[in-house]
Amino acid sequence: MTSGISLLRTPPQNVAGFSLIELLLAISVLASVSVFAITMLGTQMESRNDLIRHNESQHAIHAAMSRIYDDLRHAYMPTKKDAVIGNVSRRKVKPVLLHRGDSFYFTYQGMSSFVQNSPVSNVAVVRYHTRKDPENSRITQLVRSVDTALQENIERSETATSLVLVPDLREFKVTWWNGEDFRTEWDTDQGDTRGALPKMARIELSSYRELTDLERSQLEDGTLSNDDRTVLSLESIVYLLYARPFEQIKTKSNEYTWR
Repeated sequence: MTSGISLLRTPPQNVAGFSLIELLLAISVLASVSVFAITMLGTQMESRNDLIRHNESQHAIHAAMSRIYDDLRHAYMPTKKDAVIGNVSRRKVKPVLLHRGDSFYFTYQGMSSFVQNSPVSNVAVVRYHTRKDPENSRITQLVRSVDTALQENIERSETATSLVLVPDLREFKVTWWNGEDFRTEWDTDQGDTRGALPKMARIELSSYRELTDLERSQLEDGTLSNDDRTVLSLESIVYLLYARPFEQIKTKSNEYTWR
């Protein structure tokens, strides 16, 4: 009997693989997840940029209000006793507060000098007025001008240093309290306000939030109106430090009482 070695072969195992349909399905799911992730990332970045624009616009209007508040607080009309302070008597432009229309200016006396190392430059004329943005006539700006020389009328733009305080203004309104009600105009050169400052002023300031590039182009071509834009508003009451004595104030009203 012939003996031999028989080799037993193990039957091959069935190796499972991905079918074409399963592969296409996996790719579709992966693509959907990727698109969703990219969309979410874009939304988050846009929300972040939107928040940054809002915060910057909010900071800008608060800084503008602070500047206006401090300026008006130091509106100045010298008496005969202190007319020589800061060489006021030698300046060609006399101290004044004049508000007519959408522009007003006044003499300012602060506690520090406007010009470095100058002991007398704490007296200046400050003007607030509005103008159209030179690059976009649909945008209004609030401009602050300062003149320390007091030699020419500050309404002449070349006599003062100017700064755009609010680059995209919606509304700016200052009214003056005369003891009975708030006035929209004041003139220390004539009328019943001659030679006297109001005791206080009310400041109403509002601006638009900073535009995106898309919004800017839409505003330029007229497809976006200012009525559709986000508005930031502030209101404040400021007491003028150099106002006339209380006994000169008119009859007190029910709204405000002098103490």
